Amino acid sequence: MFTLSASELKEYAFLQGFDINFSDYNTVNNVQDISINPLIHYIQNWRKTNLVIPNEFNTFEYLHSAKDVLDSGENPLIHYLSVGIHEGRAPHLAGEMDDESFYSIHSTLNNVDQAIEATYFELTGDQLNTYIKYHKNISFYNSICKQLDNQKSEDGLLHIILNYNVTDSELALTEHELVSILLAQDKNKTEIAKNEMLKFEAPEENTVNNAVPESLQYEYDRSLQLGLDWSRFNEQNSLVIDSDPIIHYLENWKDSSLVLNDFNTQFYLETYPDVAAANMNPLLHYFEVGKHEGRLGSFQAVIDSHYVSGGHEYNDSLPTIAIVCHESSATGAPLVGLNLGLSMSDAYNVVHIVLHESKLQQAFVDSSIFTLTHLRNNYGAIEILMNWLNSTFKLDSIICNSVETYEILEAASKFKMPVISLLHEFSEYTRPRGKITNTVINSDKVIVPAQIIADSAHKEMEVYSGFKNKPNNLIILPQGKLPFIPQSNGTNLTVEELRSKFNINKSDKVVVGAGYVQTRKGVDLFIEAAHKIKQQSRTKCKFIWVGGGFDPDWDMACSVWLQSQLDEYNLNDDFHFLSHQKSLDDVFTLADVYLLTSRLDPFPNVVIDALEADLPVVCFDRTTGCADFLKQNKANSAVVPFLDTTAMAKKTMSFLTAKNMKAGVNSKLVKDKLCFKNYVNSLIAIIEESKKAIKQREKIEKTIAESGLFNVDFYNNGNDEQAAIEYYVKTSLNGIHSTSPVPGFSVGKWFEKNQPKSNYIVPLYEQIKSGNKIQTHECINITGASIKVSTKKVAVHLHLYYFDLASDFAAYFACLPKGFDLYVTVCKPNLEEKVKKAFAKSGANKVDVIQVENIGRDIAPFFISLKDKIYKKGYDIVGHFHSKKSNDVDQGTGDRWRQYLLANLIGSKEAINDIFEPFESKKVGLVFAEDCHNIDYGKNKAYGDKLCDAMSIEKLETATLFPLGTMFWANPEALSPLFELNMTDYLQQEPLPYDGSYMHATERLISHVVTQSGYELKTVYTQHTKW
Repeated sequence: MFTLSASELKEYAFLQGFDINFSDYNTVNNVQDISINPLIHYIQNWRKTNLVIPNEFNTFEYLHSAKDVLDSGENPLIHYLSVGIHEGRAPHLAGEMDDESFYSIHSTLNNVDQAIEATYFELTGDQLNTYIKYHKNISFYNSICKQLDNQKSEDGLLHIILNYNVTDSELALTEHELVSILLAQDKNKTEIAKNEMLKFEAPEENTVNNAVPESLQYEYDRSLQLGLDWSRFNEQNSLVIDSDPIIHYLENWKDSSLVLNDFNTQFYLETYPDVAAANMNPLLHYFEVGKHEGRLGSFQAVIDSHYVSGGHEYNDSLPTIAIVCHESSATGAPLVGLNLGLSMSDAYNVVHIVLHESKLQQAFVDSSIFTLTHLRNNYGAIEILMNWLNSTFKLDSIICNSVETYEILEAASKFKMPVISLLHEFSEYTRPRGKITNTVINSDKVIVPAQIIADSAHKEMEVYSGFKNKPNNLIILPQGKLPFIPQSNGTNLTVEELRSKFNINKSDKVVVGAGYVQTRKGVDLFIEAAHKIKQQSRTKCKFIWVGGGFDPDWDMACSVWLQSQLDEYNLNDDFHFLSHQKSLDDVFTLADVYLLTSRLDPFPNVVIDALEADLPVVCFDRTTGCADFLKQNKANSAVVPFLDTTAMAKKTMSFLTAKNMKAGVNSKLVKDKLCFKNYVNSLIAIIEESKKAIKQREKIEKTIAESGLFNVDFYNNGNDEQAAIEYYVKTSLNGIHSTSPVPGFSVGKWFEKNQPKSNYIVPLYEQIKSGNKIQTHECINITGASIKVSTKKVAVHLHLYYFDLASDFAAYFACLPKGFDLYVTVCKPNLEEKVKKAFAKSGANKVDVIQVENIGRDIAPFFISLKDKIYKKGYDIVGHFHSKKSNDVDQGTGDRWRQYLLANLIGSKEAINDIFEPFESKKVGLVFAEDCHNIDYGKNKAYGDKLCDAMSIEKLETATLFPLGTMFWANPEALSPLFELNMTDYLQQEPLPYDGSYMHATERLISHVVTQSGYELKTVYTQHTKW
């Protein structure tokens, strides 16, 4: 028997429709009873603990990235399978979730009041299977139940299964037949059954149901079940019709902007493109699913859901600025945002945008003309509100406070106004990868508190996106001492209360650390240092850690191990955890030294507070922006080697025993160097400077647009040409040259040829200004206009590592002039017959299948295994292709890349004539696909130099133009140095790194080898292709 509530049964029925692999579920989640149905176990237990469906879904990780789902209380697996997957949401995180987030989700789920259902149902396995089979037509069974002596049931199918003896086949009968069977079963309803029979024998004509087209019946029934008020439908839509308004909506919603009460069809489809793309009935989606997910049905609903009137009046004589915070908590970045609003309210109309409400929400509201809130992961509402905000109030500028406000930054970056980001985070712990890179790219200026944060940002940009140049829009500016801390923020113990609570004598020395208890804050390192101080110091010391999160009864990720450490070191009498305090003033009055033990902490406000309290500060080098600030400004402090607790303990003891404590040094430093008013004034000056830069950008953008050269398809940045030009100009001026804007104009090649003094320029604009030809190399535009079929002798090499792609290549190879020789290399045995069959109709003169070792990627099979078959064998043209599936990028990218290369190197029977035509000239040695991506030597220069020495050719200094993806057509003589090279000496075992190998270097040398051999190269491009 299975015991389920009504809602659990519906969830089970829904999820049964998906192919979910629960094979290892019980083992992974430690479910001891193997008789338990894993799906039912998930439905009944996902709120209690983090349940994982191996290789499919991780509950807490999904809720971590989908805060809207967490807040709604909806079953996350249902959300993902019905909506999230179509929105591109990930079922689990790419990296590990931090401990604080894990326990926050656990706490939220356990604190949410769940409606307790009064009724649970017991079903046999057969009954449950029957319910699953027929539940999709539940409106049909609800209709039947209404005829059973006016019996009403929210779930007619369940009522029938539990109360009547019906077979599976009987449930599939017509309404007339099933009603008759059910009525006949009731001994007291024999006469009613007869009447029902008569009624069905002579049905009335022109009933409402008969007027519903059969194709609309299912959606019509669902619409009725919603219980919506359709009385004003005709009036709202200016319709003069006598037909059923539901039918009119169902027949016409795709072609018109129909409105029903507070629901607007056009608004919903434009706001939620996933619904439009899925061709779902928007009204049904909204009322059945979307509304419960927090989606909104009209613009007024957006305003009602996200707009909160503020404590300040709008002043039309002042500019309006938006300040964005990821939440309104009493933590570092939100407190900076709150203080910015308070400090700027005399000069601006301040609008606060708070993605997620927390303890200090009212303080944000009170300090603004209005606040927009509840926007986390609500991309549709963000887009709408940002457009409204900018058009209604003509925003002067926007400050995005923290990388976690990127959703707003992305929407605001399209406006012609300064977008300033305050970056407080290290890239090392920011996920997903690329968020900091995108923040830097889309911001006019990025303010970081220290050089170490700028270096961390550039590290991500270089390692994960290949951007070598340091962006010039990063500005180092510590935020300063916050002038305002809300009174509602926490509690406060006085000095005497602290002494009493922790048994601290006046002669005792007190060492303090602070922060939420988590691994990043280094509480374990603080305990380690405390242990060493206690061992070595003659002075009695007390140690206090201030901050929430210490819970050894529940926090298995951090707190339980800290408690074990305290027990082992016998520190429980001298080490104390103190919950979050409204102010640290009294704690710092009691303290003698402050230790910053964080593993990574940008520039925490608490250090500024400690300096203002004139406390000596000890921190680790290369873990915080404070370290350089303290050293550069000669603070009364010590910066010890990275995570060296022995050195930290030693320096701390020297401060505890020092006779001359340099009184006043640190407090004066705060006043002179960390004044918040100066910080605000600097931000305002940066905003004004950004306005001038925007005007300069507009001139450049206009010149490029008027030239007509920019190719938005090739640039591959959306379909809006003006937006793409703006992005190109903005990123170029910041030193980011990742993409070329025109076929035949290689950004990398342009820099190589022109050697400009600065990297922070716009290459296409500079070339237009010069009056010289735009092209950096010859790119042939493939149109299929050439009618001359090549008679050259052609060999084609395909390295078919993935046999499942054989049909794709066979279809393209069929476009080649017939009679070519096809050589297919494979790494697995017993594929010869399958390969020959796959390419039997490709037009090849012969298909030669050669098994090779899985070494040297596709390059070794070409230059080593096929050397004796294609080199100096009379071929005029050789083609090199491979079944590319890069494990270093997502498979969608790999597929698009392969399709792009095939479309440009073969394309069609007409296109191939254009592609082969350059080889009519004996000077041409290489033809490959034009590519917008500016990829350089990367980590391959040393490998390339060794290969060049071995081939006795000049070394290649910069690799700016080569067959990206290693697919091409070539005259084999042009590749002689590579064929003649003993490449077996340079083979490296798989797996090769993402970058940095002889094979990667060979890819970059192909063009160079061709030109060194005295041949020319050309690229080819087919309009409107991209990857």
